[in-house]
Amino acid sequence: MKYWSPLLACALLPACQQEKPSSEVKQPDRDRSVQGVVPSVEETATEDTTHLPYPDDTGHGADGQAALTTEWPKPDSFTPEQLEKLTEALRLANRLIKDPLFAGVLRDLQDRGQIDWRAPGTKRRYSRLPQDQWARPTAYIMEQFIQKQLNPITDFRPYRWAPGSDVTGSSTCVADPKINVNLIMNRSLGNIAGTIIHERVHTFCQRHTCNCPEENQCDLAYQAGSLARAINLYRANGSRPVSLRRHKLCAALKARLEARRLAS
Repeated sequence: MKYWSPLLACALLPACQQEKPSSEVKQPDRDRSVQGVVPSVEETATEDTTHLPYPDDTGHGADGQAALTTEWPKPDSFTPEQLEKLTEALRLANRLIKDPLFAGVLRDLQDRGQIDWRAPGTKRRYSRLPQDQWARPTAYIMEQFIQKQLNPITDFRPYRWAPGSDVTGSSTCVADPKINVNLIMNRSLGNIAGTIIHERVHTFCQRHTCNCPEENQCDLAYQAGSLARAINLYRANGSRPVSLRRHKLCAALKARLEARRLAS
C-alpha cells in the first residue's frame, strides 16, 4: 500500500467513488453501441483463458476443438530463460498497475458504464464475486488490486497447450495463473504484462461469458490488460500519444485513450 499514490488510492477506494447502480450491472441486454470492438489483426484471453490472434495480446485466445480435450493443457516447467522473461514482465506489470493512468482510465470507463458486466444467459461475469459486491464489481476488483496487488512469481504455473493453440494463459477464481510456455519467448514484455494483469482479474473472480475473446473484449479483464499495454507504449514513447490503429481493443477504451491523449 505504501507504493500507491494518494491519487491512485482515491481513484479506487469506495469512499472516493460510486459505481453504476445494480440495475445497470445486471441488465443482460444493455445497449452495446459503446461496447463495440474495434477490428484488428493481433492479440489480447479463461478456465478463464487468454488468446493471441491480435496485436493486442493481453488476453487468452480461442482454442480449437483439439485444444479443448481433457489432455490439454499439460503441466510443464519453465526454462531459465522463460522464467527470467516472465519475472521481468511481472516487474513491468507491477509498475503499470501503479501508474495513475491505470486507475484513472478504468475509473472513467466505470463512471460511464463502459465496463461490460452484462450477463447473457446464466453465465454472469460477476457471479463468483461475493454477492454483496454484485452492485459494484469494478470497484471491488480494483480494491483487490490495491490490497493484494499482483501474484508473486512463485504463483505462476507452467503449462503447455496443444500445438497451434493461441491461449497465452488461464486462471480461475482464487487460483494460481497458468502460463503457456509455448508462447513466452515469442511475445513482448508488454504483452506478457498485459496477460498477467488480465489473469489477475480472473483470480479476483471475474469470469468470461464464453471462450471467445470477441464477446469479452469490453469486460474488465480484457480492458485492464489492454489498458496496461497501451500505458506501456505511451510511457515508452516519452508520454506522447501512440497509434493503436493496428490493435484490437474495446471501442470505449480506445475512445478514452484518445480523450486523454494517450493514443491517436
